[in-house]
Amino acid sequence: MSREDFCKGWKFAKGDWEGAARADFDDGAWEPVVLPHTWNAQDMAPDAAGEPYVGPAWYRKRFTADRPSNGARLFLRFEAVANMSRVWVDGAYVGGRDGGFLSFRLDITEALGDGPGHVVAVRADNSPRSDLVPPETIDWERYGGVYRPAWLERKGWAHFAHKSLRVLTPAVSARRGRVVVRCRVCRTRRTGGELMVRHRVADPTGAEVSAAETRLGGGSYPFEDSEVELPAVRSPRLWSPDSPSVYRVESTLWENGGELDRETNPLGFRWFRFDKDKGFFLNGKRRKLRGADLHQDYPGLGWAAPARFHRMDMEQMRAAGLNFLRASHYPRNERVLEACDELGILVMEEQPFWHGSLRSAHGEAFIVEARRLMREMAEHHANHPCIIVWNLVNEIMLCPRPRLRHPEPGEPRALLPKEEWPYARRAIGEMNDAVKQADPTRPTCLVVGAHWQLNDEAGTTQIADLVGYNGGAINTLTRDRLVIDIEREKFPQRIAIMTEGVANDRPPMRADWEKELKHWEIHARHWDNFYARDWFCGGAMWVFADYSANGRYRNMGLVDYSRLPYEAWHFYRSQWTEALMAHICGHWDWPGEEGRKRRVTVFTNGAEAELFLNGRPLGGRRPNRRAWPRLPHPPIEWEVQYEPGELKIVARKNGAEAVDVRMTSGEPAAAALQADPARIFAGGWDVAFVTAVVVDAAGRRCYRADRELEIAVSGTCRLVGPSRVLARGGVARFAIRSTGPEGEALVCVKDQSLSDGITTVVTSPER
Repeated sequence: MSREDFCKGWKFAKGDWEGAARADFDDGAWEPVVLPHTWNAQDMAPDAAGEPYVGPAWYRKRFTADRPSNGARLFLRFEAVANMSRVWVDGAYVGGRDGGFLSFRLDITEALGDGPGHVVAVRADNSPRSDLVPPETIDWERYGGVYRPAWLERKGWAHFAHKSLRVLTPAVSARRGRVVVRCRVCRTRRTGGELMVRHRVADPTGAEVSAAETRLGGGSYPFEDSEVELPAVRSPRLWSPDSPSVYRVESTLWENGGELDRETNPLGFRWFRFDKDKGFFLNGKRRKLRGADLHQDYPGLGWAAPARFHRMDMEQMRAAGLNFLRASHYPRNERVLEACDELGILVMEEQPFWHGSLRSAHGEAFIVEARRLMREMAEHHANHPCIIVWNLVNEIMLCPRPRLRHPEPGEPRALLPKEEWPYARRAIGEMNDAVKQADPTRPTCLVVGAHWQLNDEAGTTQIADLVGYNGGAINTLTRDRLVIDIEREKFPQRIAIMTEGVANDRPPMRADWEKELKHWEIHARHWDNFYARDWFCGGAMWVFADYSANGRYRNMGLVDYSRLPYEAWHFYRSQWTEALMAHICGHWDWPGEEGRKRRVTVFTNGAEAELFLNGRPLGGRRPNRRAWPRLPHPPIEWEVQYEPGELKIVARKNGAEAVDVRMTSGEPAAAALQADPARIFAGGWDVAFVTAVVVDAAGRRCYRADRELEIAVSGTCRLVGPSRVLARGGVARFAIRSTGPEGEALVCVKDQSLSDGITTVVTSPER
């Protein structure tokens, strides 16, 4: 029993290649790649010319494996392939998967040819298909490829079926937690020794706190289901965002004392409920869901990012105090969910049932696929304690014109015709039934966008347990009332959650500081309104990170595409983090405005703050509760006559102080570089971000400097993306990838008016 990394040594080519599945096919001219990989990392970038490639492509890999002995089995496991995949080994077809967001495992034992050398061929296709989501028109990019890792696994003749282990906690309290484990064991032959299954629960320190074993029933073929209740865990450490205690359930399959298979799954002891009048409760305590939506793409990488990038996103969310992620709009990488388990982020997960996807022209086949995808999402991810809601569909009443890319600005959105409502209602109902059968322990949600009343008229909002609101429902006034209040009056029994708090597009990056300095107010208005309504659960703002969609850069995040924080990220940090902090919003570079008044906004979770300009005290103030009566920590503001120099804030709370400073900068003089991390793994798959900051001769950031920087990378890394990057607001970030060998890479940023910026990144041996 073993698992081997299967990400290196692949060859890749776009298009449909006749004979590419054969073992003797000549792929010598194909491009060498390392997984994770997408063929759209560049042609779907916002600055790309022409249309992106959407269609089939092939991957091939030569590998060595001895034929398993004693009935053992050899498997290929792919974490995800977008969006349709077919796999051959030594010319024999072994299977595939339709649906590009969940893992699948293929038994390749019988396909192995003679000898130790073998070939695997994968045909991937990201074309739209009428009976499969996502539909032709989506509000994100249709990246194709084997964009998550792959593994070669060896297991015994009897083994756990893929994703069949289900860990249940039918009753949890602070005193005890019940644990039930279900599994399915696959048998590849009818005869064999006595099979035993043992389940062991380990607490967060690794200590065993419960265990049980059971004998399987005697040769059921080809599989046998088992369910075991373990001894209750006494005084369990409860899982919550404040204390994300993750237990582990290790399940082992034995034959006559010999181990055949072993798998480990997370376990979190927690209970929760949604209440129509009081919102969300976790472990008996009411709390607001404070979160954001997030896509899974990165600049220059598309969806094909190293696993630690996904954890980096979750850590950055928690650093801002967020406790809720809506995984918009598709199932997420297991590494994301593992990070949410360990960091304490509550999750709503969904399948990409989207604009125009529920139409009768798709027929019965679409409904069959819809049921399958919803069921499989729950089967794959239900063990993660972080998940609290399954979402069924998103804005299903909107039907934009079919288009792969480049929608016209302001293009009107068509609405789902009334004659399609019965089909949509039936499809949603069957999806709801499917996910409830797979996981009856969590509620379901249906998300509506604008035209809220149409969903009610169509009867779709009566199907799920929760209704999610997108757009300006919490901010938009209709007849001098908020939409969400009108909805509450009409449907007092409805449980409402914000699934896309509105955050309008800004100009690309930080080009318009006046707009950037006020963008946080959109978020503040939302949360001030959330706190005013006990019955409202809270929810997610759109969106945590900027992203690419339909050939456009969508500049709507709390952090930019490369995860550099905007001012709004610091606003959230001031609201929901405990450690004393202070942040001056924006900069102190206003040439030509000497003597004019500037608004200075400070984000802090302190009780009071004092502002200084060039050492002169400008007075102490407390949070502005008149403007923001319900925010946990309203910002503090001053009107200050601008003069160049040093602007400093000192925030205080319980005898502690936090300081932040802005310095007026001189003329741009150089580019300062910093790699994160400065050491990555060799092998061709690992990636580092490099941040370039335009600074003056004294090393101060030039906040108003816009520069197009030329990038050169040599040594053991290569640049990911274009060779020129635009620094706006004095900062830019780009990615570099290891090329294979160990050693050192030199990164240089040039600009005719600046001194060169130089840094190094070490590529070290893999673990």
